[in-house]
Amino acid sequence: MGYEWTAIYSDFSELKQFNNGKEMLFKDIDQERLIAFRIDSMNGSIVVDLVNGLIMCNGMVLEFPELYDLKQKYRLIYFRRNSVDISIGGSQLNKSVVHNIGYQVTINGVNKQIILSVSENNYCKILRK
Repeated sequence: MGYEWTAIYSDFSELKQFNNGKEMLFKDIDQERLIAFRIDSMNGSIVVDLVNGLIMCNGMVLEFPELYDLKQKYRLIYFRRNSVDISIGGSQLNKSVVHNIGYQVTINGVNKQIILSVSENNYCKILRK
């Protein structure tokens, strides 16, 4: 199971990771116009609202009141971690991909982050900094 991303812009147009058979790159996203970012799988979706500082996981709103400052700009965080477990003999045992999605915001001069770490089996862990 994998996740595919969608960037949502201020005019509500979208840039999808896969568009007419072509894979768009994360660097193709216009960060200046970005208002939300979504990753979707067959088991659900996670949306980061970069206007209000909310994160929605399968329709459930996750709120982080200590990070609310609507005068500040919320900046997207998204990256994947790929890992492979290999035996001493060199054979591949396990392979996994974890998607990390969230945002960072500067409040009173302090950079704060909230990241959801989502495994292939849809297990979510909240990481705060």
